[in-house]
Amino acid sequence: TLIGSEQQRVSLSATTTLVTIIDNDQVVVVGFVQTVAYVDEEKGDVTVSVAVLSGFLAETVSLFLTVVNGTAMPGYFSHETVQLTPSRPIRNVNIKISIREPFMLSLRDISVDISHTVVINPSTATVRIRDNDEVTIGFSQIGYVVQESVGVASVSVRLLSGQLDEEVSVRLTSRDGTANTGLNGDYQRVRMDLVFGPSSAQHVVDIFINDDNLLESNETFVLELILIAPIATVMLNP
Repeated sequence: TLIGSEQQRVSLSATTTLVTIIDNDQVVVVGFVQTVAYVDEEKGDVTVSVAVLSGFLAETVSLFLTVVNGTAMPGYFSHETVQLTPSRPIRNVNIKISIREPFMLSLRDISVDISHTVVINPSTATVRIRDNDEVTIGFSQIGYVVQESVGVASVSVRLLSGQLDEEVSVRLTSRDGTANTGLNGDYQRVRMDLVFGPSSAQHVVDIFINDDNLLESNETFVLELILIAPIATVMLNP
């Protein structure tokens, strides 16, 4: 946690994300657009988006959206069927709530007789109550899926809650998993600093993916965020 001159707290949330490189161009990836949604204390509803994230959708995919067992029930919502079609590849679902506790949502595929291979990622999302006194920075998604033939994975890092009064620097780095960055590697190594401030709330980073035309299984690598020395006078509070 960071404490600034006016006691503003800044912390990192969702500090790692997994990038999956799909070697099959016929795979369609669907999921939550954002894995964390915030509700202002004075509001009684929240909107979550479900979309086709990669691949070409040629037929209707039906998804079952429900509250995860064991988490708080939002009061007015339990489940809903969401259909993504070639003409409507994104759907916004409005959820009315009557509680002030976080809860989780999940998606599962209930499509019948479709030719696509459907991957749901991210398959879960968390709804939280926004605390205006705390600033959090993190990945927009807990996982990204990209087809190798696309050549680029676009990853978003943003302010998840609150507003910054001063600039803070966050380092983005990559770590090999089954995908690597060696000679003729699978992706381009990442190491860069992202500066957030009152006028900069989001960064989208494009990561080069090597289409090597080899027959291989899906591969993964990890992206990590580290809070480094802030630009302004901010102290680290362990």
